Amino acid sequence: MQAQAYEGYFENGKFYAGGKPVILPERRKVYITVLEEPAQVVLSTSSPSWLEEVYRLLEDSDDEVLRPEDFPRMEFGREPIFFSDEG
Repeated sequence: MQAQAYEGYFENGKFYAGGKPVILPERRKVYITVLEEPAQVVLSTSSPSWLEEVYRLLEDSDDEVLRPEDFPRMEFGREPIFFSDEG
């Protein structure tokens, strides 16, 4: 018999260790110890700097209009087909 120990916290019906939910096999015998101290969970609201930069670029480019001449290496050998809901 092999046992695995986890340290984490219980929230909204799920057990989290290291900030990620723990997936346990169904119908296994478990021992649970509930401590009287609150969990010292640091929920990171800060993203890595590269991810923040990606989000900033997405927001900055939200209203850009892309034109075929913006992509000179894209050559299909035919006229592009533009789809629209108009007329």
